[in-house]
Amino acid sequence: MKLKLPILLAVLQLLPIKAAANECICALCLFGNHHMWRITGEAMAPTLDSGVCAVSRFIDPVKEPPAPGDVIVFKHPTKANTSGVFRVVATEGNTVRITAGKVILNGRELPQVPTVPLIRDIQANPNHRCEDASLIKGGKCPVGRYVETLPNGRSYEVLDLGYGNLDNTRTYTVPPGHLFVLGDHRDHANDSRVPKSDGGIGFVPVENVTGIFDDR
Repeated sequence: MKLKLPILLAVLQLLPIKAAANECICALCLFGNHHMWRITGEAMAPTLDSGVCAVSRFIDPVKEPPAPGDVIVFKHPTKANTSGVFRVVATEGNTVRITAGKVILNGRELPQVPTVPLIRDIQANPNHRCEDASLIKGGKCPVGRYVETLPNGRSYEVLDLGYGNLDNTRTYTVPPGHLFVLGDHRDHANDSRVPKSDGGIGFVPVENVTGIFDDR
């Protein structure tokens, strides 16, 4: 008995899964329009936490321009054969400024609603960071978690460790054909807040975008 295509795709959507400690399986990727990623850093936590397996869909950014709120995959602007994964916050013509850890988009502060802190096991995962060492109990500590909402209604969770070097920035104006991206872990991301001259990625050219995580 053959599975109908919608049923088969539904089954494949249950993947990716971890087959071993450092291995992921992606049956959906066999069709050629998806790619598997094993997240190794903390920049997009809690949305894409370190160690998880996640599937992105290949896109043509000309036919499907990334929108604010999208989590995208892109070719690194300065490092050959390197890809980045961040969330689009602003597109061309928008102004962005970070003040006291809050995003000011086109002159208006994006609302951040506090939610239950995320408990990080810093013993099990050395990549995890703690906001306040005095709160560590049993190798675990809480990290501030907030729900941030864009003007288009897209919402997502962000993490905040308190004051950080990138909590206050100048005002950026996104140039034509570019995107301004941020990591959801705001104190653990080398994103558009850091210019290329300082080892960051700066603005991301739209033409560099190769994929999108549809379910993030």
